[in-house]
Amino acid sequence: MYLGQLQCCLRRERCAHSGHQADNHGKATDKWTRALQMPPAAQIGVGVLLWREGAVLVGMRKGSHGSGEWALPGGKLEFGETLEDCAAREVLEETGLDICSVPIHRAWVTSTVFDKVTHFVTVFMQADVPQGQEAQNLEPGKCMGWQWHSLQQVPTPRFRPLNELIALQAAHGQQRDSFISPLFHSAPLTGHRVKGLS
Repeated sequence: MYLGQLQCCLRRERCAHSGHQADNHGKATDKWTRALQMPPAAQIGVGVLLWREGAVLVGMRKGSHGSGEWALPGGKLEFGETLEDCAAREVLEETGLDICSVPIHRAWVTSTVFDKVTHFVTVFMQADVPQGQEAQNLEPGKCMGWQWHSLQQVPTPRFRPLNELIALQAAHGQQRDSFISPLFHSAPLTGHRVKGLS
């Protein structure tokens, strides 16, 4: 819930708990005050490795954290959504590629603290692009355009979760199949803590 929404709720509570309900009003006020003071929580992002002839699809981000950096298609996991459904939805929304008919594998997980209020756990998924489909830039306000590159030759600067994934791939072997696992592999947070966070 955003700060503005919390403040609106607090105002509604004040209206509803006037006069003889002063004690309840105080409890409601305390509830919203505590909510406003809650520390930020980590969010879940999904990045998708779309493979075609040994290359993956990447685009330069615009208008959000990581602007000007190369990244995979992807986005935030919505409430109640499976990882596979999120990957297919984000790919379709951003590129027009429909991967619902092909296997979508879970590949890797990274945990990245960007600043004092932005922490993403990124789950990387992967799929082969069906034949006959071409990527389109359907969200030009968020992406400069799409290009195909081998994973190790993705241009720089790279979005930090993708850069961490590429480093992990280099450390664990150059084969794409090294990503496929029934269990998640996890990248440690070491080296990415923000000053002032414990």
